[in-house]
Amino acid sequence: MSSVVDKLPKSVPAKSSSSVVDKLPKSMPAVMAHGPHDYRMEERPVPKPGPGEVLLKVKSTGVCASDIKCYTGAALFWGDEHRVGYCQAPVTPGHEFVGEVVGLGDGAGELYGLEIGDHAISEQIVPCWNCRYCKMGAYWMCNVHDIYGFRKRTFGSWAEYMLFPAGALNYKVPKNVPLHHAVFTRRYPIPGYGCDRRLRTTWVGYGGGSENEGSGTTHSARPQRRAPRSG
Repeated sequence: MSSVVDKLPKSVPAKSSSSVVDKLPKSMPAVMAHGPHDYRMEERPVPKPGPGEVLLKVKSTGVCASDIKCYTGAALFWGDEHRVGYCQAPVTPGHEFVGEVVGLGDGAGELYGLEIGDHAISEQIVPCWNCRYCKMGAYWMCNVHDIYGFRKRTFGSWAEYMLFPAGALNYKVPKNVPLHHAVFTRRYPIPGYGCDRRLRTTWVGYGGGSENEGSGTTHSARPQRRAPRSG
């Protein structure tokens, strides 16, 4: 099974195809998480999109319960004697977001159906497309599990600009959807996603409006999107 990465051109220049990127600021304010209770506002370089990547000017971003848990030092994110922490600091937090497309790396516009000026979102997990779950189409259970706002590969939205890396699952948001509504799109599939991660299965229990895993009625709680097949 092929992935979105396989849809990229096989030979592309390193420079973004969008001249708009060259007109953007060279630096931006961004929150950087260095450790529990150690979040700093810093000046960071504005990312430049490479092949298959999308540069977004963040228009709206949220603060999730997991952001609070990370800030306050939960062992899941920072580790303890029983586990290695999930958070790869220093990193920019933020995994609830919507923004305006301001840069497209080569192949990204065609791959995602995006143009400069579109509003866009990205699924919170950027799959590796190589583990057994990704290869069977269950990318939301990816073993690598790079989620925006916690990992080096996936810096988040608490910044003026953010990058959707190659392999991300990105979607155009209709202009008639208010940004303060679109920013919550990511929250809809959480319960089913968490249930899948815990049970390692392909059915979900979805409880609307709750982040408790496995509650509510049983039906699909996420876009049933698989990696595009080759050929």
